[in-house]
Amino acid sequence: MRERQTFASLTLSLALLLSACSDTENESHDALVTKSESASVSTAVAANDIKSVVAPADVTTALASSLDATATVRSSLPRVLESFGVGDNVVVRSLAIDEAGKAIWVGTSAGVLEIDLESYDMRATYSRRDGLANEYVFSIMVDSQGSKWFGTNGGGMTRLREGEWKTFFPMHGLADYWVYSFGESKDGNLWVGTWGGANQFDSTKDEFTATYVKELVNEWVYSIASDEQGRMWLGTEGGISMFDGSNWHAFTHEDGVGAPNTHNLPVSQNTGLGTRERHDLSVMTEGQQSYNPGYVFSVHVSANGNVWAGTWGGA
Repeated sequence: MRERQTFASLTLSLALLLSACSDTENESHDALVTKSESASVSTAVAANDIKSVVAPADVTTALASSLDATATVRSSLPRVLESFGVGDNVVVRSLAIDEAGKAIWVGTSAGVLEIDLESYDMRATYSRRDGLANEYVFSIMVDSQGSKWFGTNGGGMTRLREGEWKTFFPMHGLADYWVYSFGESKDGNLWVGTWGGANQFDSTKDEFTATYVKELVNEWVYSIASDEQGRMWLGTEGGISMFDGSNWHAFTHEDGVGAPNTHNLPVSQNTGLGTRERHDLSVMTEGQQSYNPGYVFSVHVSANGNVWAGTWGGA
């Protein structure tokens, strides 16, 4: 019998920028929020009920209290601290935190940036001249030993460890040149997600120990996560594959992955099962946003053991 697993599905994509906000830093922000909220509420009240202009004092007091509470809540929410340009026509494809090194690594379509987390200054930029096999970086991971792993667009995967660069290609056992994701198992093994299946890699021996293609619900692997039980969760274009250490299990739209097509969006024909020549990464079909609930872009395991899946699954 298939084991039941709690899933939380997200449609399209979400992004959060978290920062600590003190009351002192946000005094002017609080005032701005309160003023704008007051104006919007007043306009809505006037439009809906002209008699509200002469509302009793207790109603006015309640409204003012509500606005103050709204301003207080908003002032305690995360806010954008700073933004960074990465170059004209350059896009950011991946981020990874190096807690020990107090840095964030930024993968772009033109190389890698290393940003200091305390000063926000850029420490360094990396390109092919430094050791990257390809400057279009899809994915980055900092493993438990501090090594940095870079998955590239057609250039295999590159590792930076103690100042030394090394690249791995299919000739070394990598499943594909296109590397979209990394994960680390509980026992410290590296997992690699590609457009041609997934690998296990022993970092201590510098060798690939396993390749999975037919075991997966789909061979196009976009995300990898591990849980406290040592299970590996792989998000693919056909659903989620889970490896429990001995056996593989599949979870698709029929199992609850993805949201219902409540807006009757056109169904995408993109299954990821064709060749690269006809593989379409566009989310549009017939000029509309399309629906493909089994297409999993990202997987994350929360502290309580729930598995979150970000899909192309409707609205």
